[in-house]
Amino acid sequence: MKRDMESGYDKWSEELRRKLEGYEEPVSGNVWDAISRDLEKQKTRRRMRLMVVRVVAAAACVALIAGIYVFLKDKGFEVYFPAQKVGECTSPYVVVKDATTTKLSGFSSTVTYYDIMCYVPKDHFSTLAE
Repeated sequence: MKRDMESGYDKWSEELRRKLEGYEEPVSGNVWDAISRDLEKQKTRRRMRLMVVRVVAAAACVALIAGIYVFLKDKGFEVYFPAQKVGECTSPYVVVKDATTTKLSGFSSTVTYYDIMCYVPKDHFSTLAE
């Protein structure tokens, strides 16, 4: 009995599909305009989210590099950013630099690397080990 009902439903469904094949209902231009506006809103929201994520990531990088700078300064190091120190190296100092950002393989996340470069006068190179 159940098999007969399924078979009848399949026949009815197939007949309905055959009759409606190629059928189109005309829609007003207003519908397409509304769809277009909705799609544009979605694109704008997506762009805004991406921009917010980028701004937050940039702020986090700046905060991190500033944190490294302050940490080293508190530990008694003379600290500079790239191109900030001018002249010959007469005393030890450190340069903190944002090195690179790479995407983690298989993830949408990234990793930022920082360079901490130690400089000492030529005649005090052995003090770098201290």
